[in-house]
Amino acid sequence: MGAGHRLQRPAAHGDRRLTREVVVAVDVGGTQMKCALVGRGGVLRHRERHPTAGRADLVGAILDVARGLAERARAEGCVPTAAGVVVPGVVDEARGVAVKAANLPLREVPLRDLLTDHLDLPAALGHDVRAGALAEARLGAGRHADNVLLDPDLVVVGGGLSRAGAALLDPLRAALRQRLPFLREPWVVAAALGDEAGCLGAGLLAEGAR
Repeated sequence: MGAGHRLQRPAAHGDRRLTREVVVAVDVGGTQMKCALVGRGGVLRHRERHPTAGRADLVGAILDVARGLAERARAEGCVPTAAGVVVPGVVDEARGVAVKAANLPLREVPLRDLLTDHLDLPAALGHDVRAGALAEARLGAGRHADNVLLDPDLVVVGGGLSRAGAALLDPLRAALRQRLPFLREPWVVAAALGDEAGCLGAGLLAEGAR
């Protein structure tokens, strides 16, 4: 990026800055937080994991982890521009509120606003499964399909189930073939991004909050 004609040096400088821009991405699960610094185009610049089980102050831990990622980005010469966090349960994405999670102590937590205040960055809050699907559709197994949701060309088996391989996928394909004889049979594949799909999805949400 950014070379261009010699007379376009200001644009080239701007392009170099774009290559250093990252977003903070955190996928909060029942046992661990999958965290990353994500560059443009979904490029993982850094990844780390932190336990969630037994956290007395989970919200504080999420905010501290996100701040640590932003500080790491700056220390490495990158520019954090936004943050995205995804959580399980009921999420009000319009308000940026984690309404309720059965397996986590999150009840009516305005995580988006807390992130913005804590990091001084624009932030987004999303649902972990929807975020994982978004990442697979744009960056993973679904990136070459026309659609992966309605009248699907592609069914992506994600999360831990993606590791089951043929033991799960073959019976699933057979069941779809039996139950949908009058429709075009969708292609059934394991998720390409594994358990990092949610984290990358958080990054994509953060890009939308820039």
